[in-house]
Parts: sequence; structure tokens; C-alpha cells
Amino acid sequence: MRTKLLVVVLLLCTATLTWGDEWNHEYKVGAKPTVMVDCGDGNVRVVTGTAQQVQARVTTSGWRIWPDEVRIDANQSGDRVEITIHVPHQHFSFGSRSIEVELTVPATSDLDLHTSDGNVSVASVKGSERIRTGDGNVEVRGADGAVSAQTGDGNMTIDGRFDQLDLRSGDGEIRATASQGSKMATGWSLSSGDGDITLRVPEGFTADLDAHTGDGHVSVDFPVTMSGSMREGTVRGRMNGGGSILSLRSGDGDLRIGKS
Repeated sequence: MRTKLLVVVLLLCTATLTWGDEWNHEYKVGAKPTVMVDCGDGNVRVVTGTAQQVQARVTTSGWRIWPDEVRIDANQSGDRVEITIHVPHQHFSFGSRSIEVELTVPATSDLDLHTSDGNVSVASVKGSERIRTGDGNVEVRGADGAVSAQTGDGNMTIDGRFDQLDLRSGDGEIRATASQGSKMATGWSLSSGDGDITLRVPEGFTADLDAHTGDGHVSVDFPVTMSGSMREGTVRGRMNGGGSILSLRSGDGDLRIGKS
């Protein structure tokens, strides 16, 4: 009897581990939609397509897409698409569970993405990108516009042509490359509580540099007209004649400004 009971329990465990579900939806939109996603603990991946539509795909492992498990609220108002994924706060599971969100959007789109514990990757989007993750890594490739990203404990790899740039990591490394044509519409800010920061910018890039690290080193591959008093771990001055403020801060990491 005990053996049979054990077999039943093992079968239930295996079913829980292999259970998965999928949700798909398409939204017709105009030339520049706004797409907002809040996906709980899931990972988010965004790519671009040629059609004037937003394609959303949610896949789960160890979860059912069901009112009492993973619940998806999705709505559209004109060119604005909002998708929110709800996960029970308390649940029992024999194995790991995961949620994956895949979006295909028009090349010109504004994004607002949030996940509590997952990774976020975005490729080749022109527009405003706002990304928040509590504990994941952030990867943005081929951006064109404004990028604002924040992670509590992950690393960041960001490249593209930027007008605005605001990157913050509580404990990770930041690597950002600004391509030719990038300009500072407002001040840029890159900060990490405990990681290294590397920023590469075009050769003629103009800025008022304000870089400081609590326990690392600062290196700059550009001539800087220094201002203020000299302090260890701090570089302040004008790059290529100066401009808006370029702020780099790390509590314990090295800072490097190089050429892209």
C-alpha cells in the first residue's frame, strides 16, 4: 500500500514538473504603439516585426494559465496595449516554475516593461524604453531613442543611439555603448551600488563629466578639462568643450569612459 502511495505521489510530482501552458494574442496598432507589460516573476523578450501589430505569447512551465493559477489581463485602447500577468502569492510546488513573455512589436514603439525577478531583453526598437526588474539582467541591443533601465541585482548590457540614458543597478555591472549620432537631450546617469561601469561614446561626444567611485578607479579615454579640486576616485570636467551632465557613480567598482 505504501509503495502504491509513493508511486502516486511521484507521478503527481512529475506531472507538476512537466506541466506547461501557452497564451497567444495579436493587436492591430498604428505607426507607434505603446506596449506595457507587468509579468510578475517572468522573463521578457522583445523583438521587432514588419507588421503593424503587437504579437504577444506567454508560455508557462509548472503553471497552468487559469483563473486560480496564472491569470492574464490584457486590454487595448487605441495604440496602447497593456498586459498584466498575475501569479498567486502562495503556492505549493515540487519543482521549479517559470513564465516566459515574448513580444513582437513594430520597429517604432514605446515600451514599459516590468518584472519582479526575471531577465529582460529588447532588440532593435526605436522609441522610449523603460525597463524595471527586481533581480534580473537587462540586455538592450540596437536601441534608438531613450532608455531607462533599473535592476536590483543584475547586470546590464546596453547599446544603440541614445538621446537619453538612465541606467541603475543595485549590485551589478553596467556596460553601455552609445553609437554615432547619440546626443544628450538631457543629462545622462549610470550608477551601480557595487559593480563596474563601462560607457563607450563617439569620439566627438560632448558632456560635463561627473564620475565618482567609492573604492575603485576612474579612467577616461578623452581629454578632460578638469574643474574643482582633485580627489581620488573622482573626475569632474568638460569633455570636448562640455555639455549636459554625464554622471557615473559606483560604490565599489571601477569606472571607464571609452570610445565606441
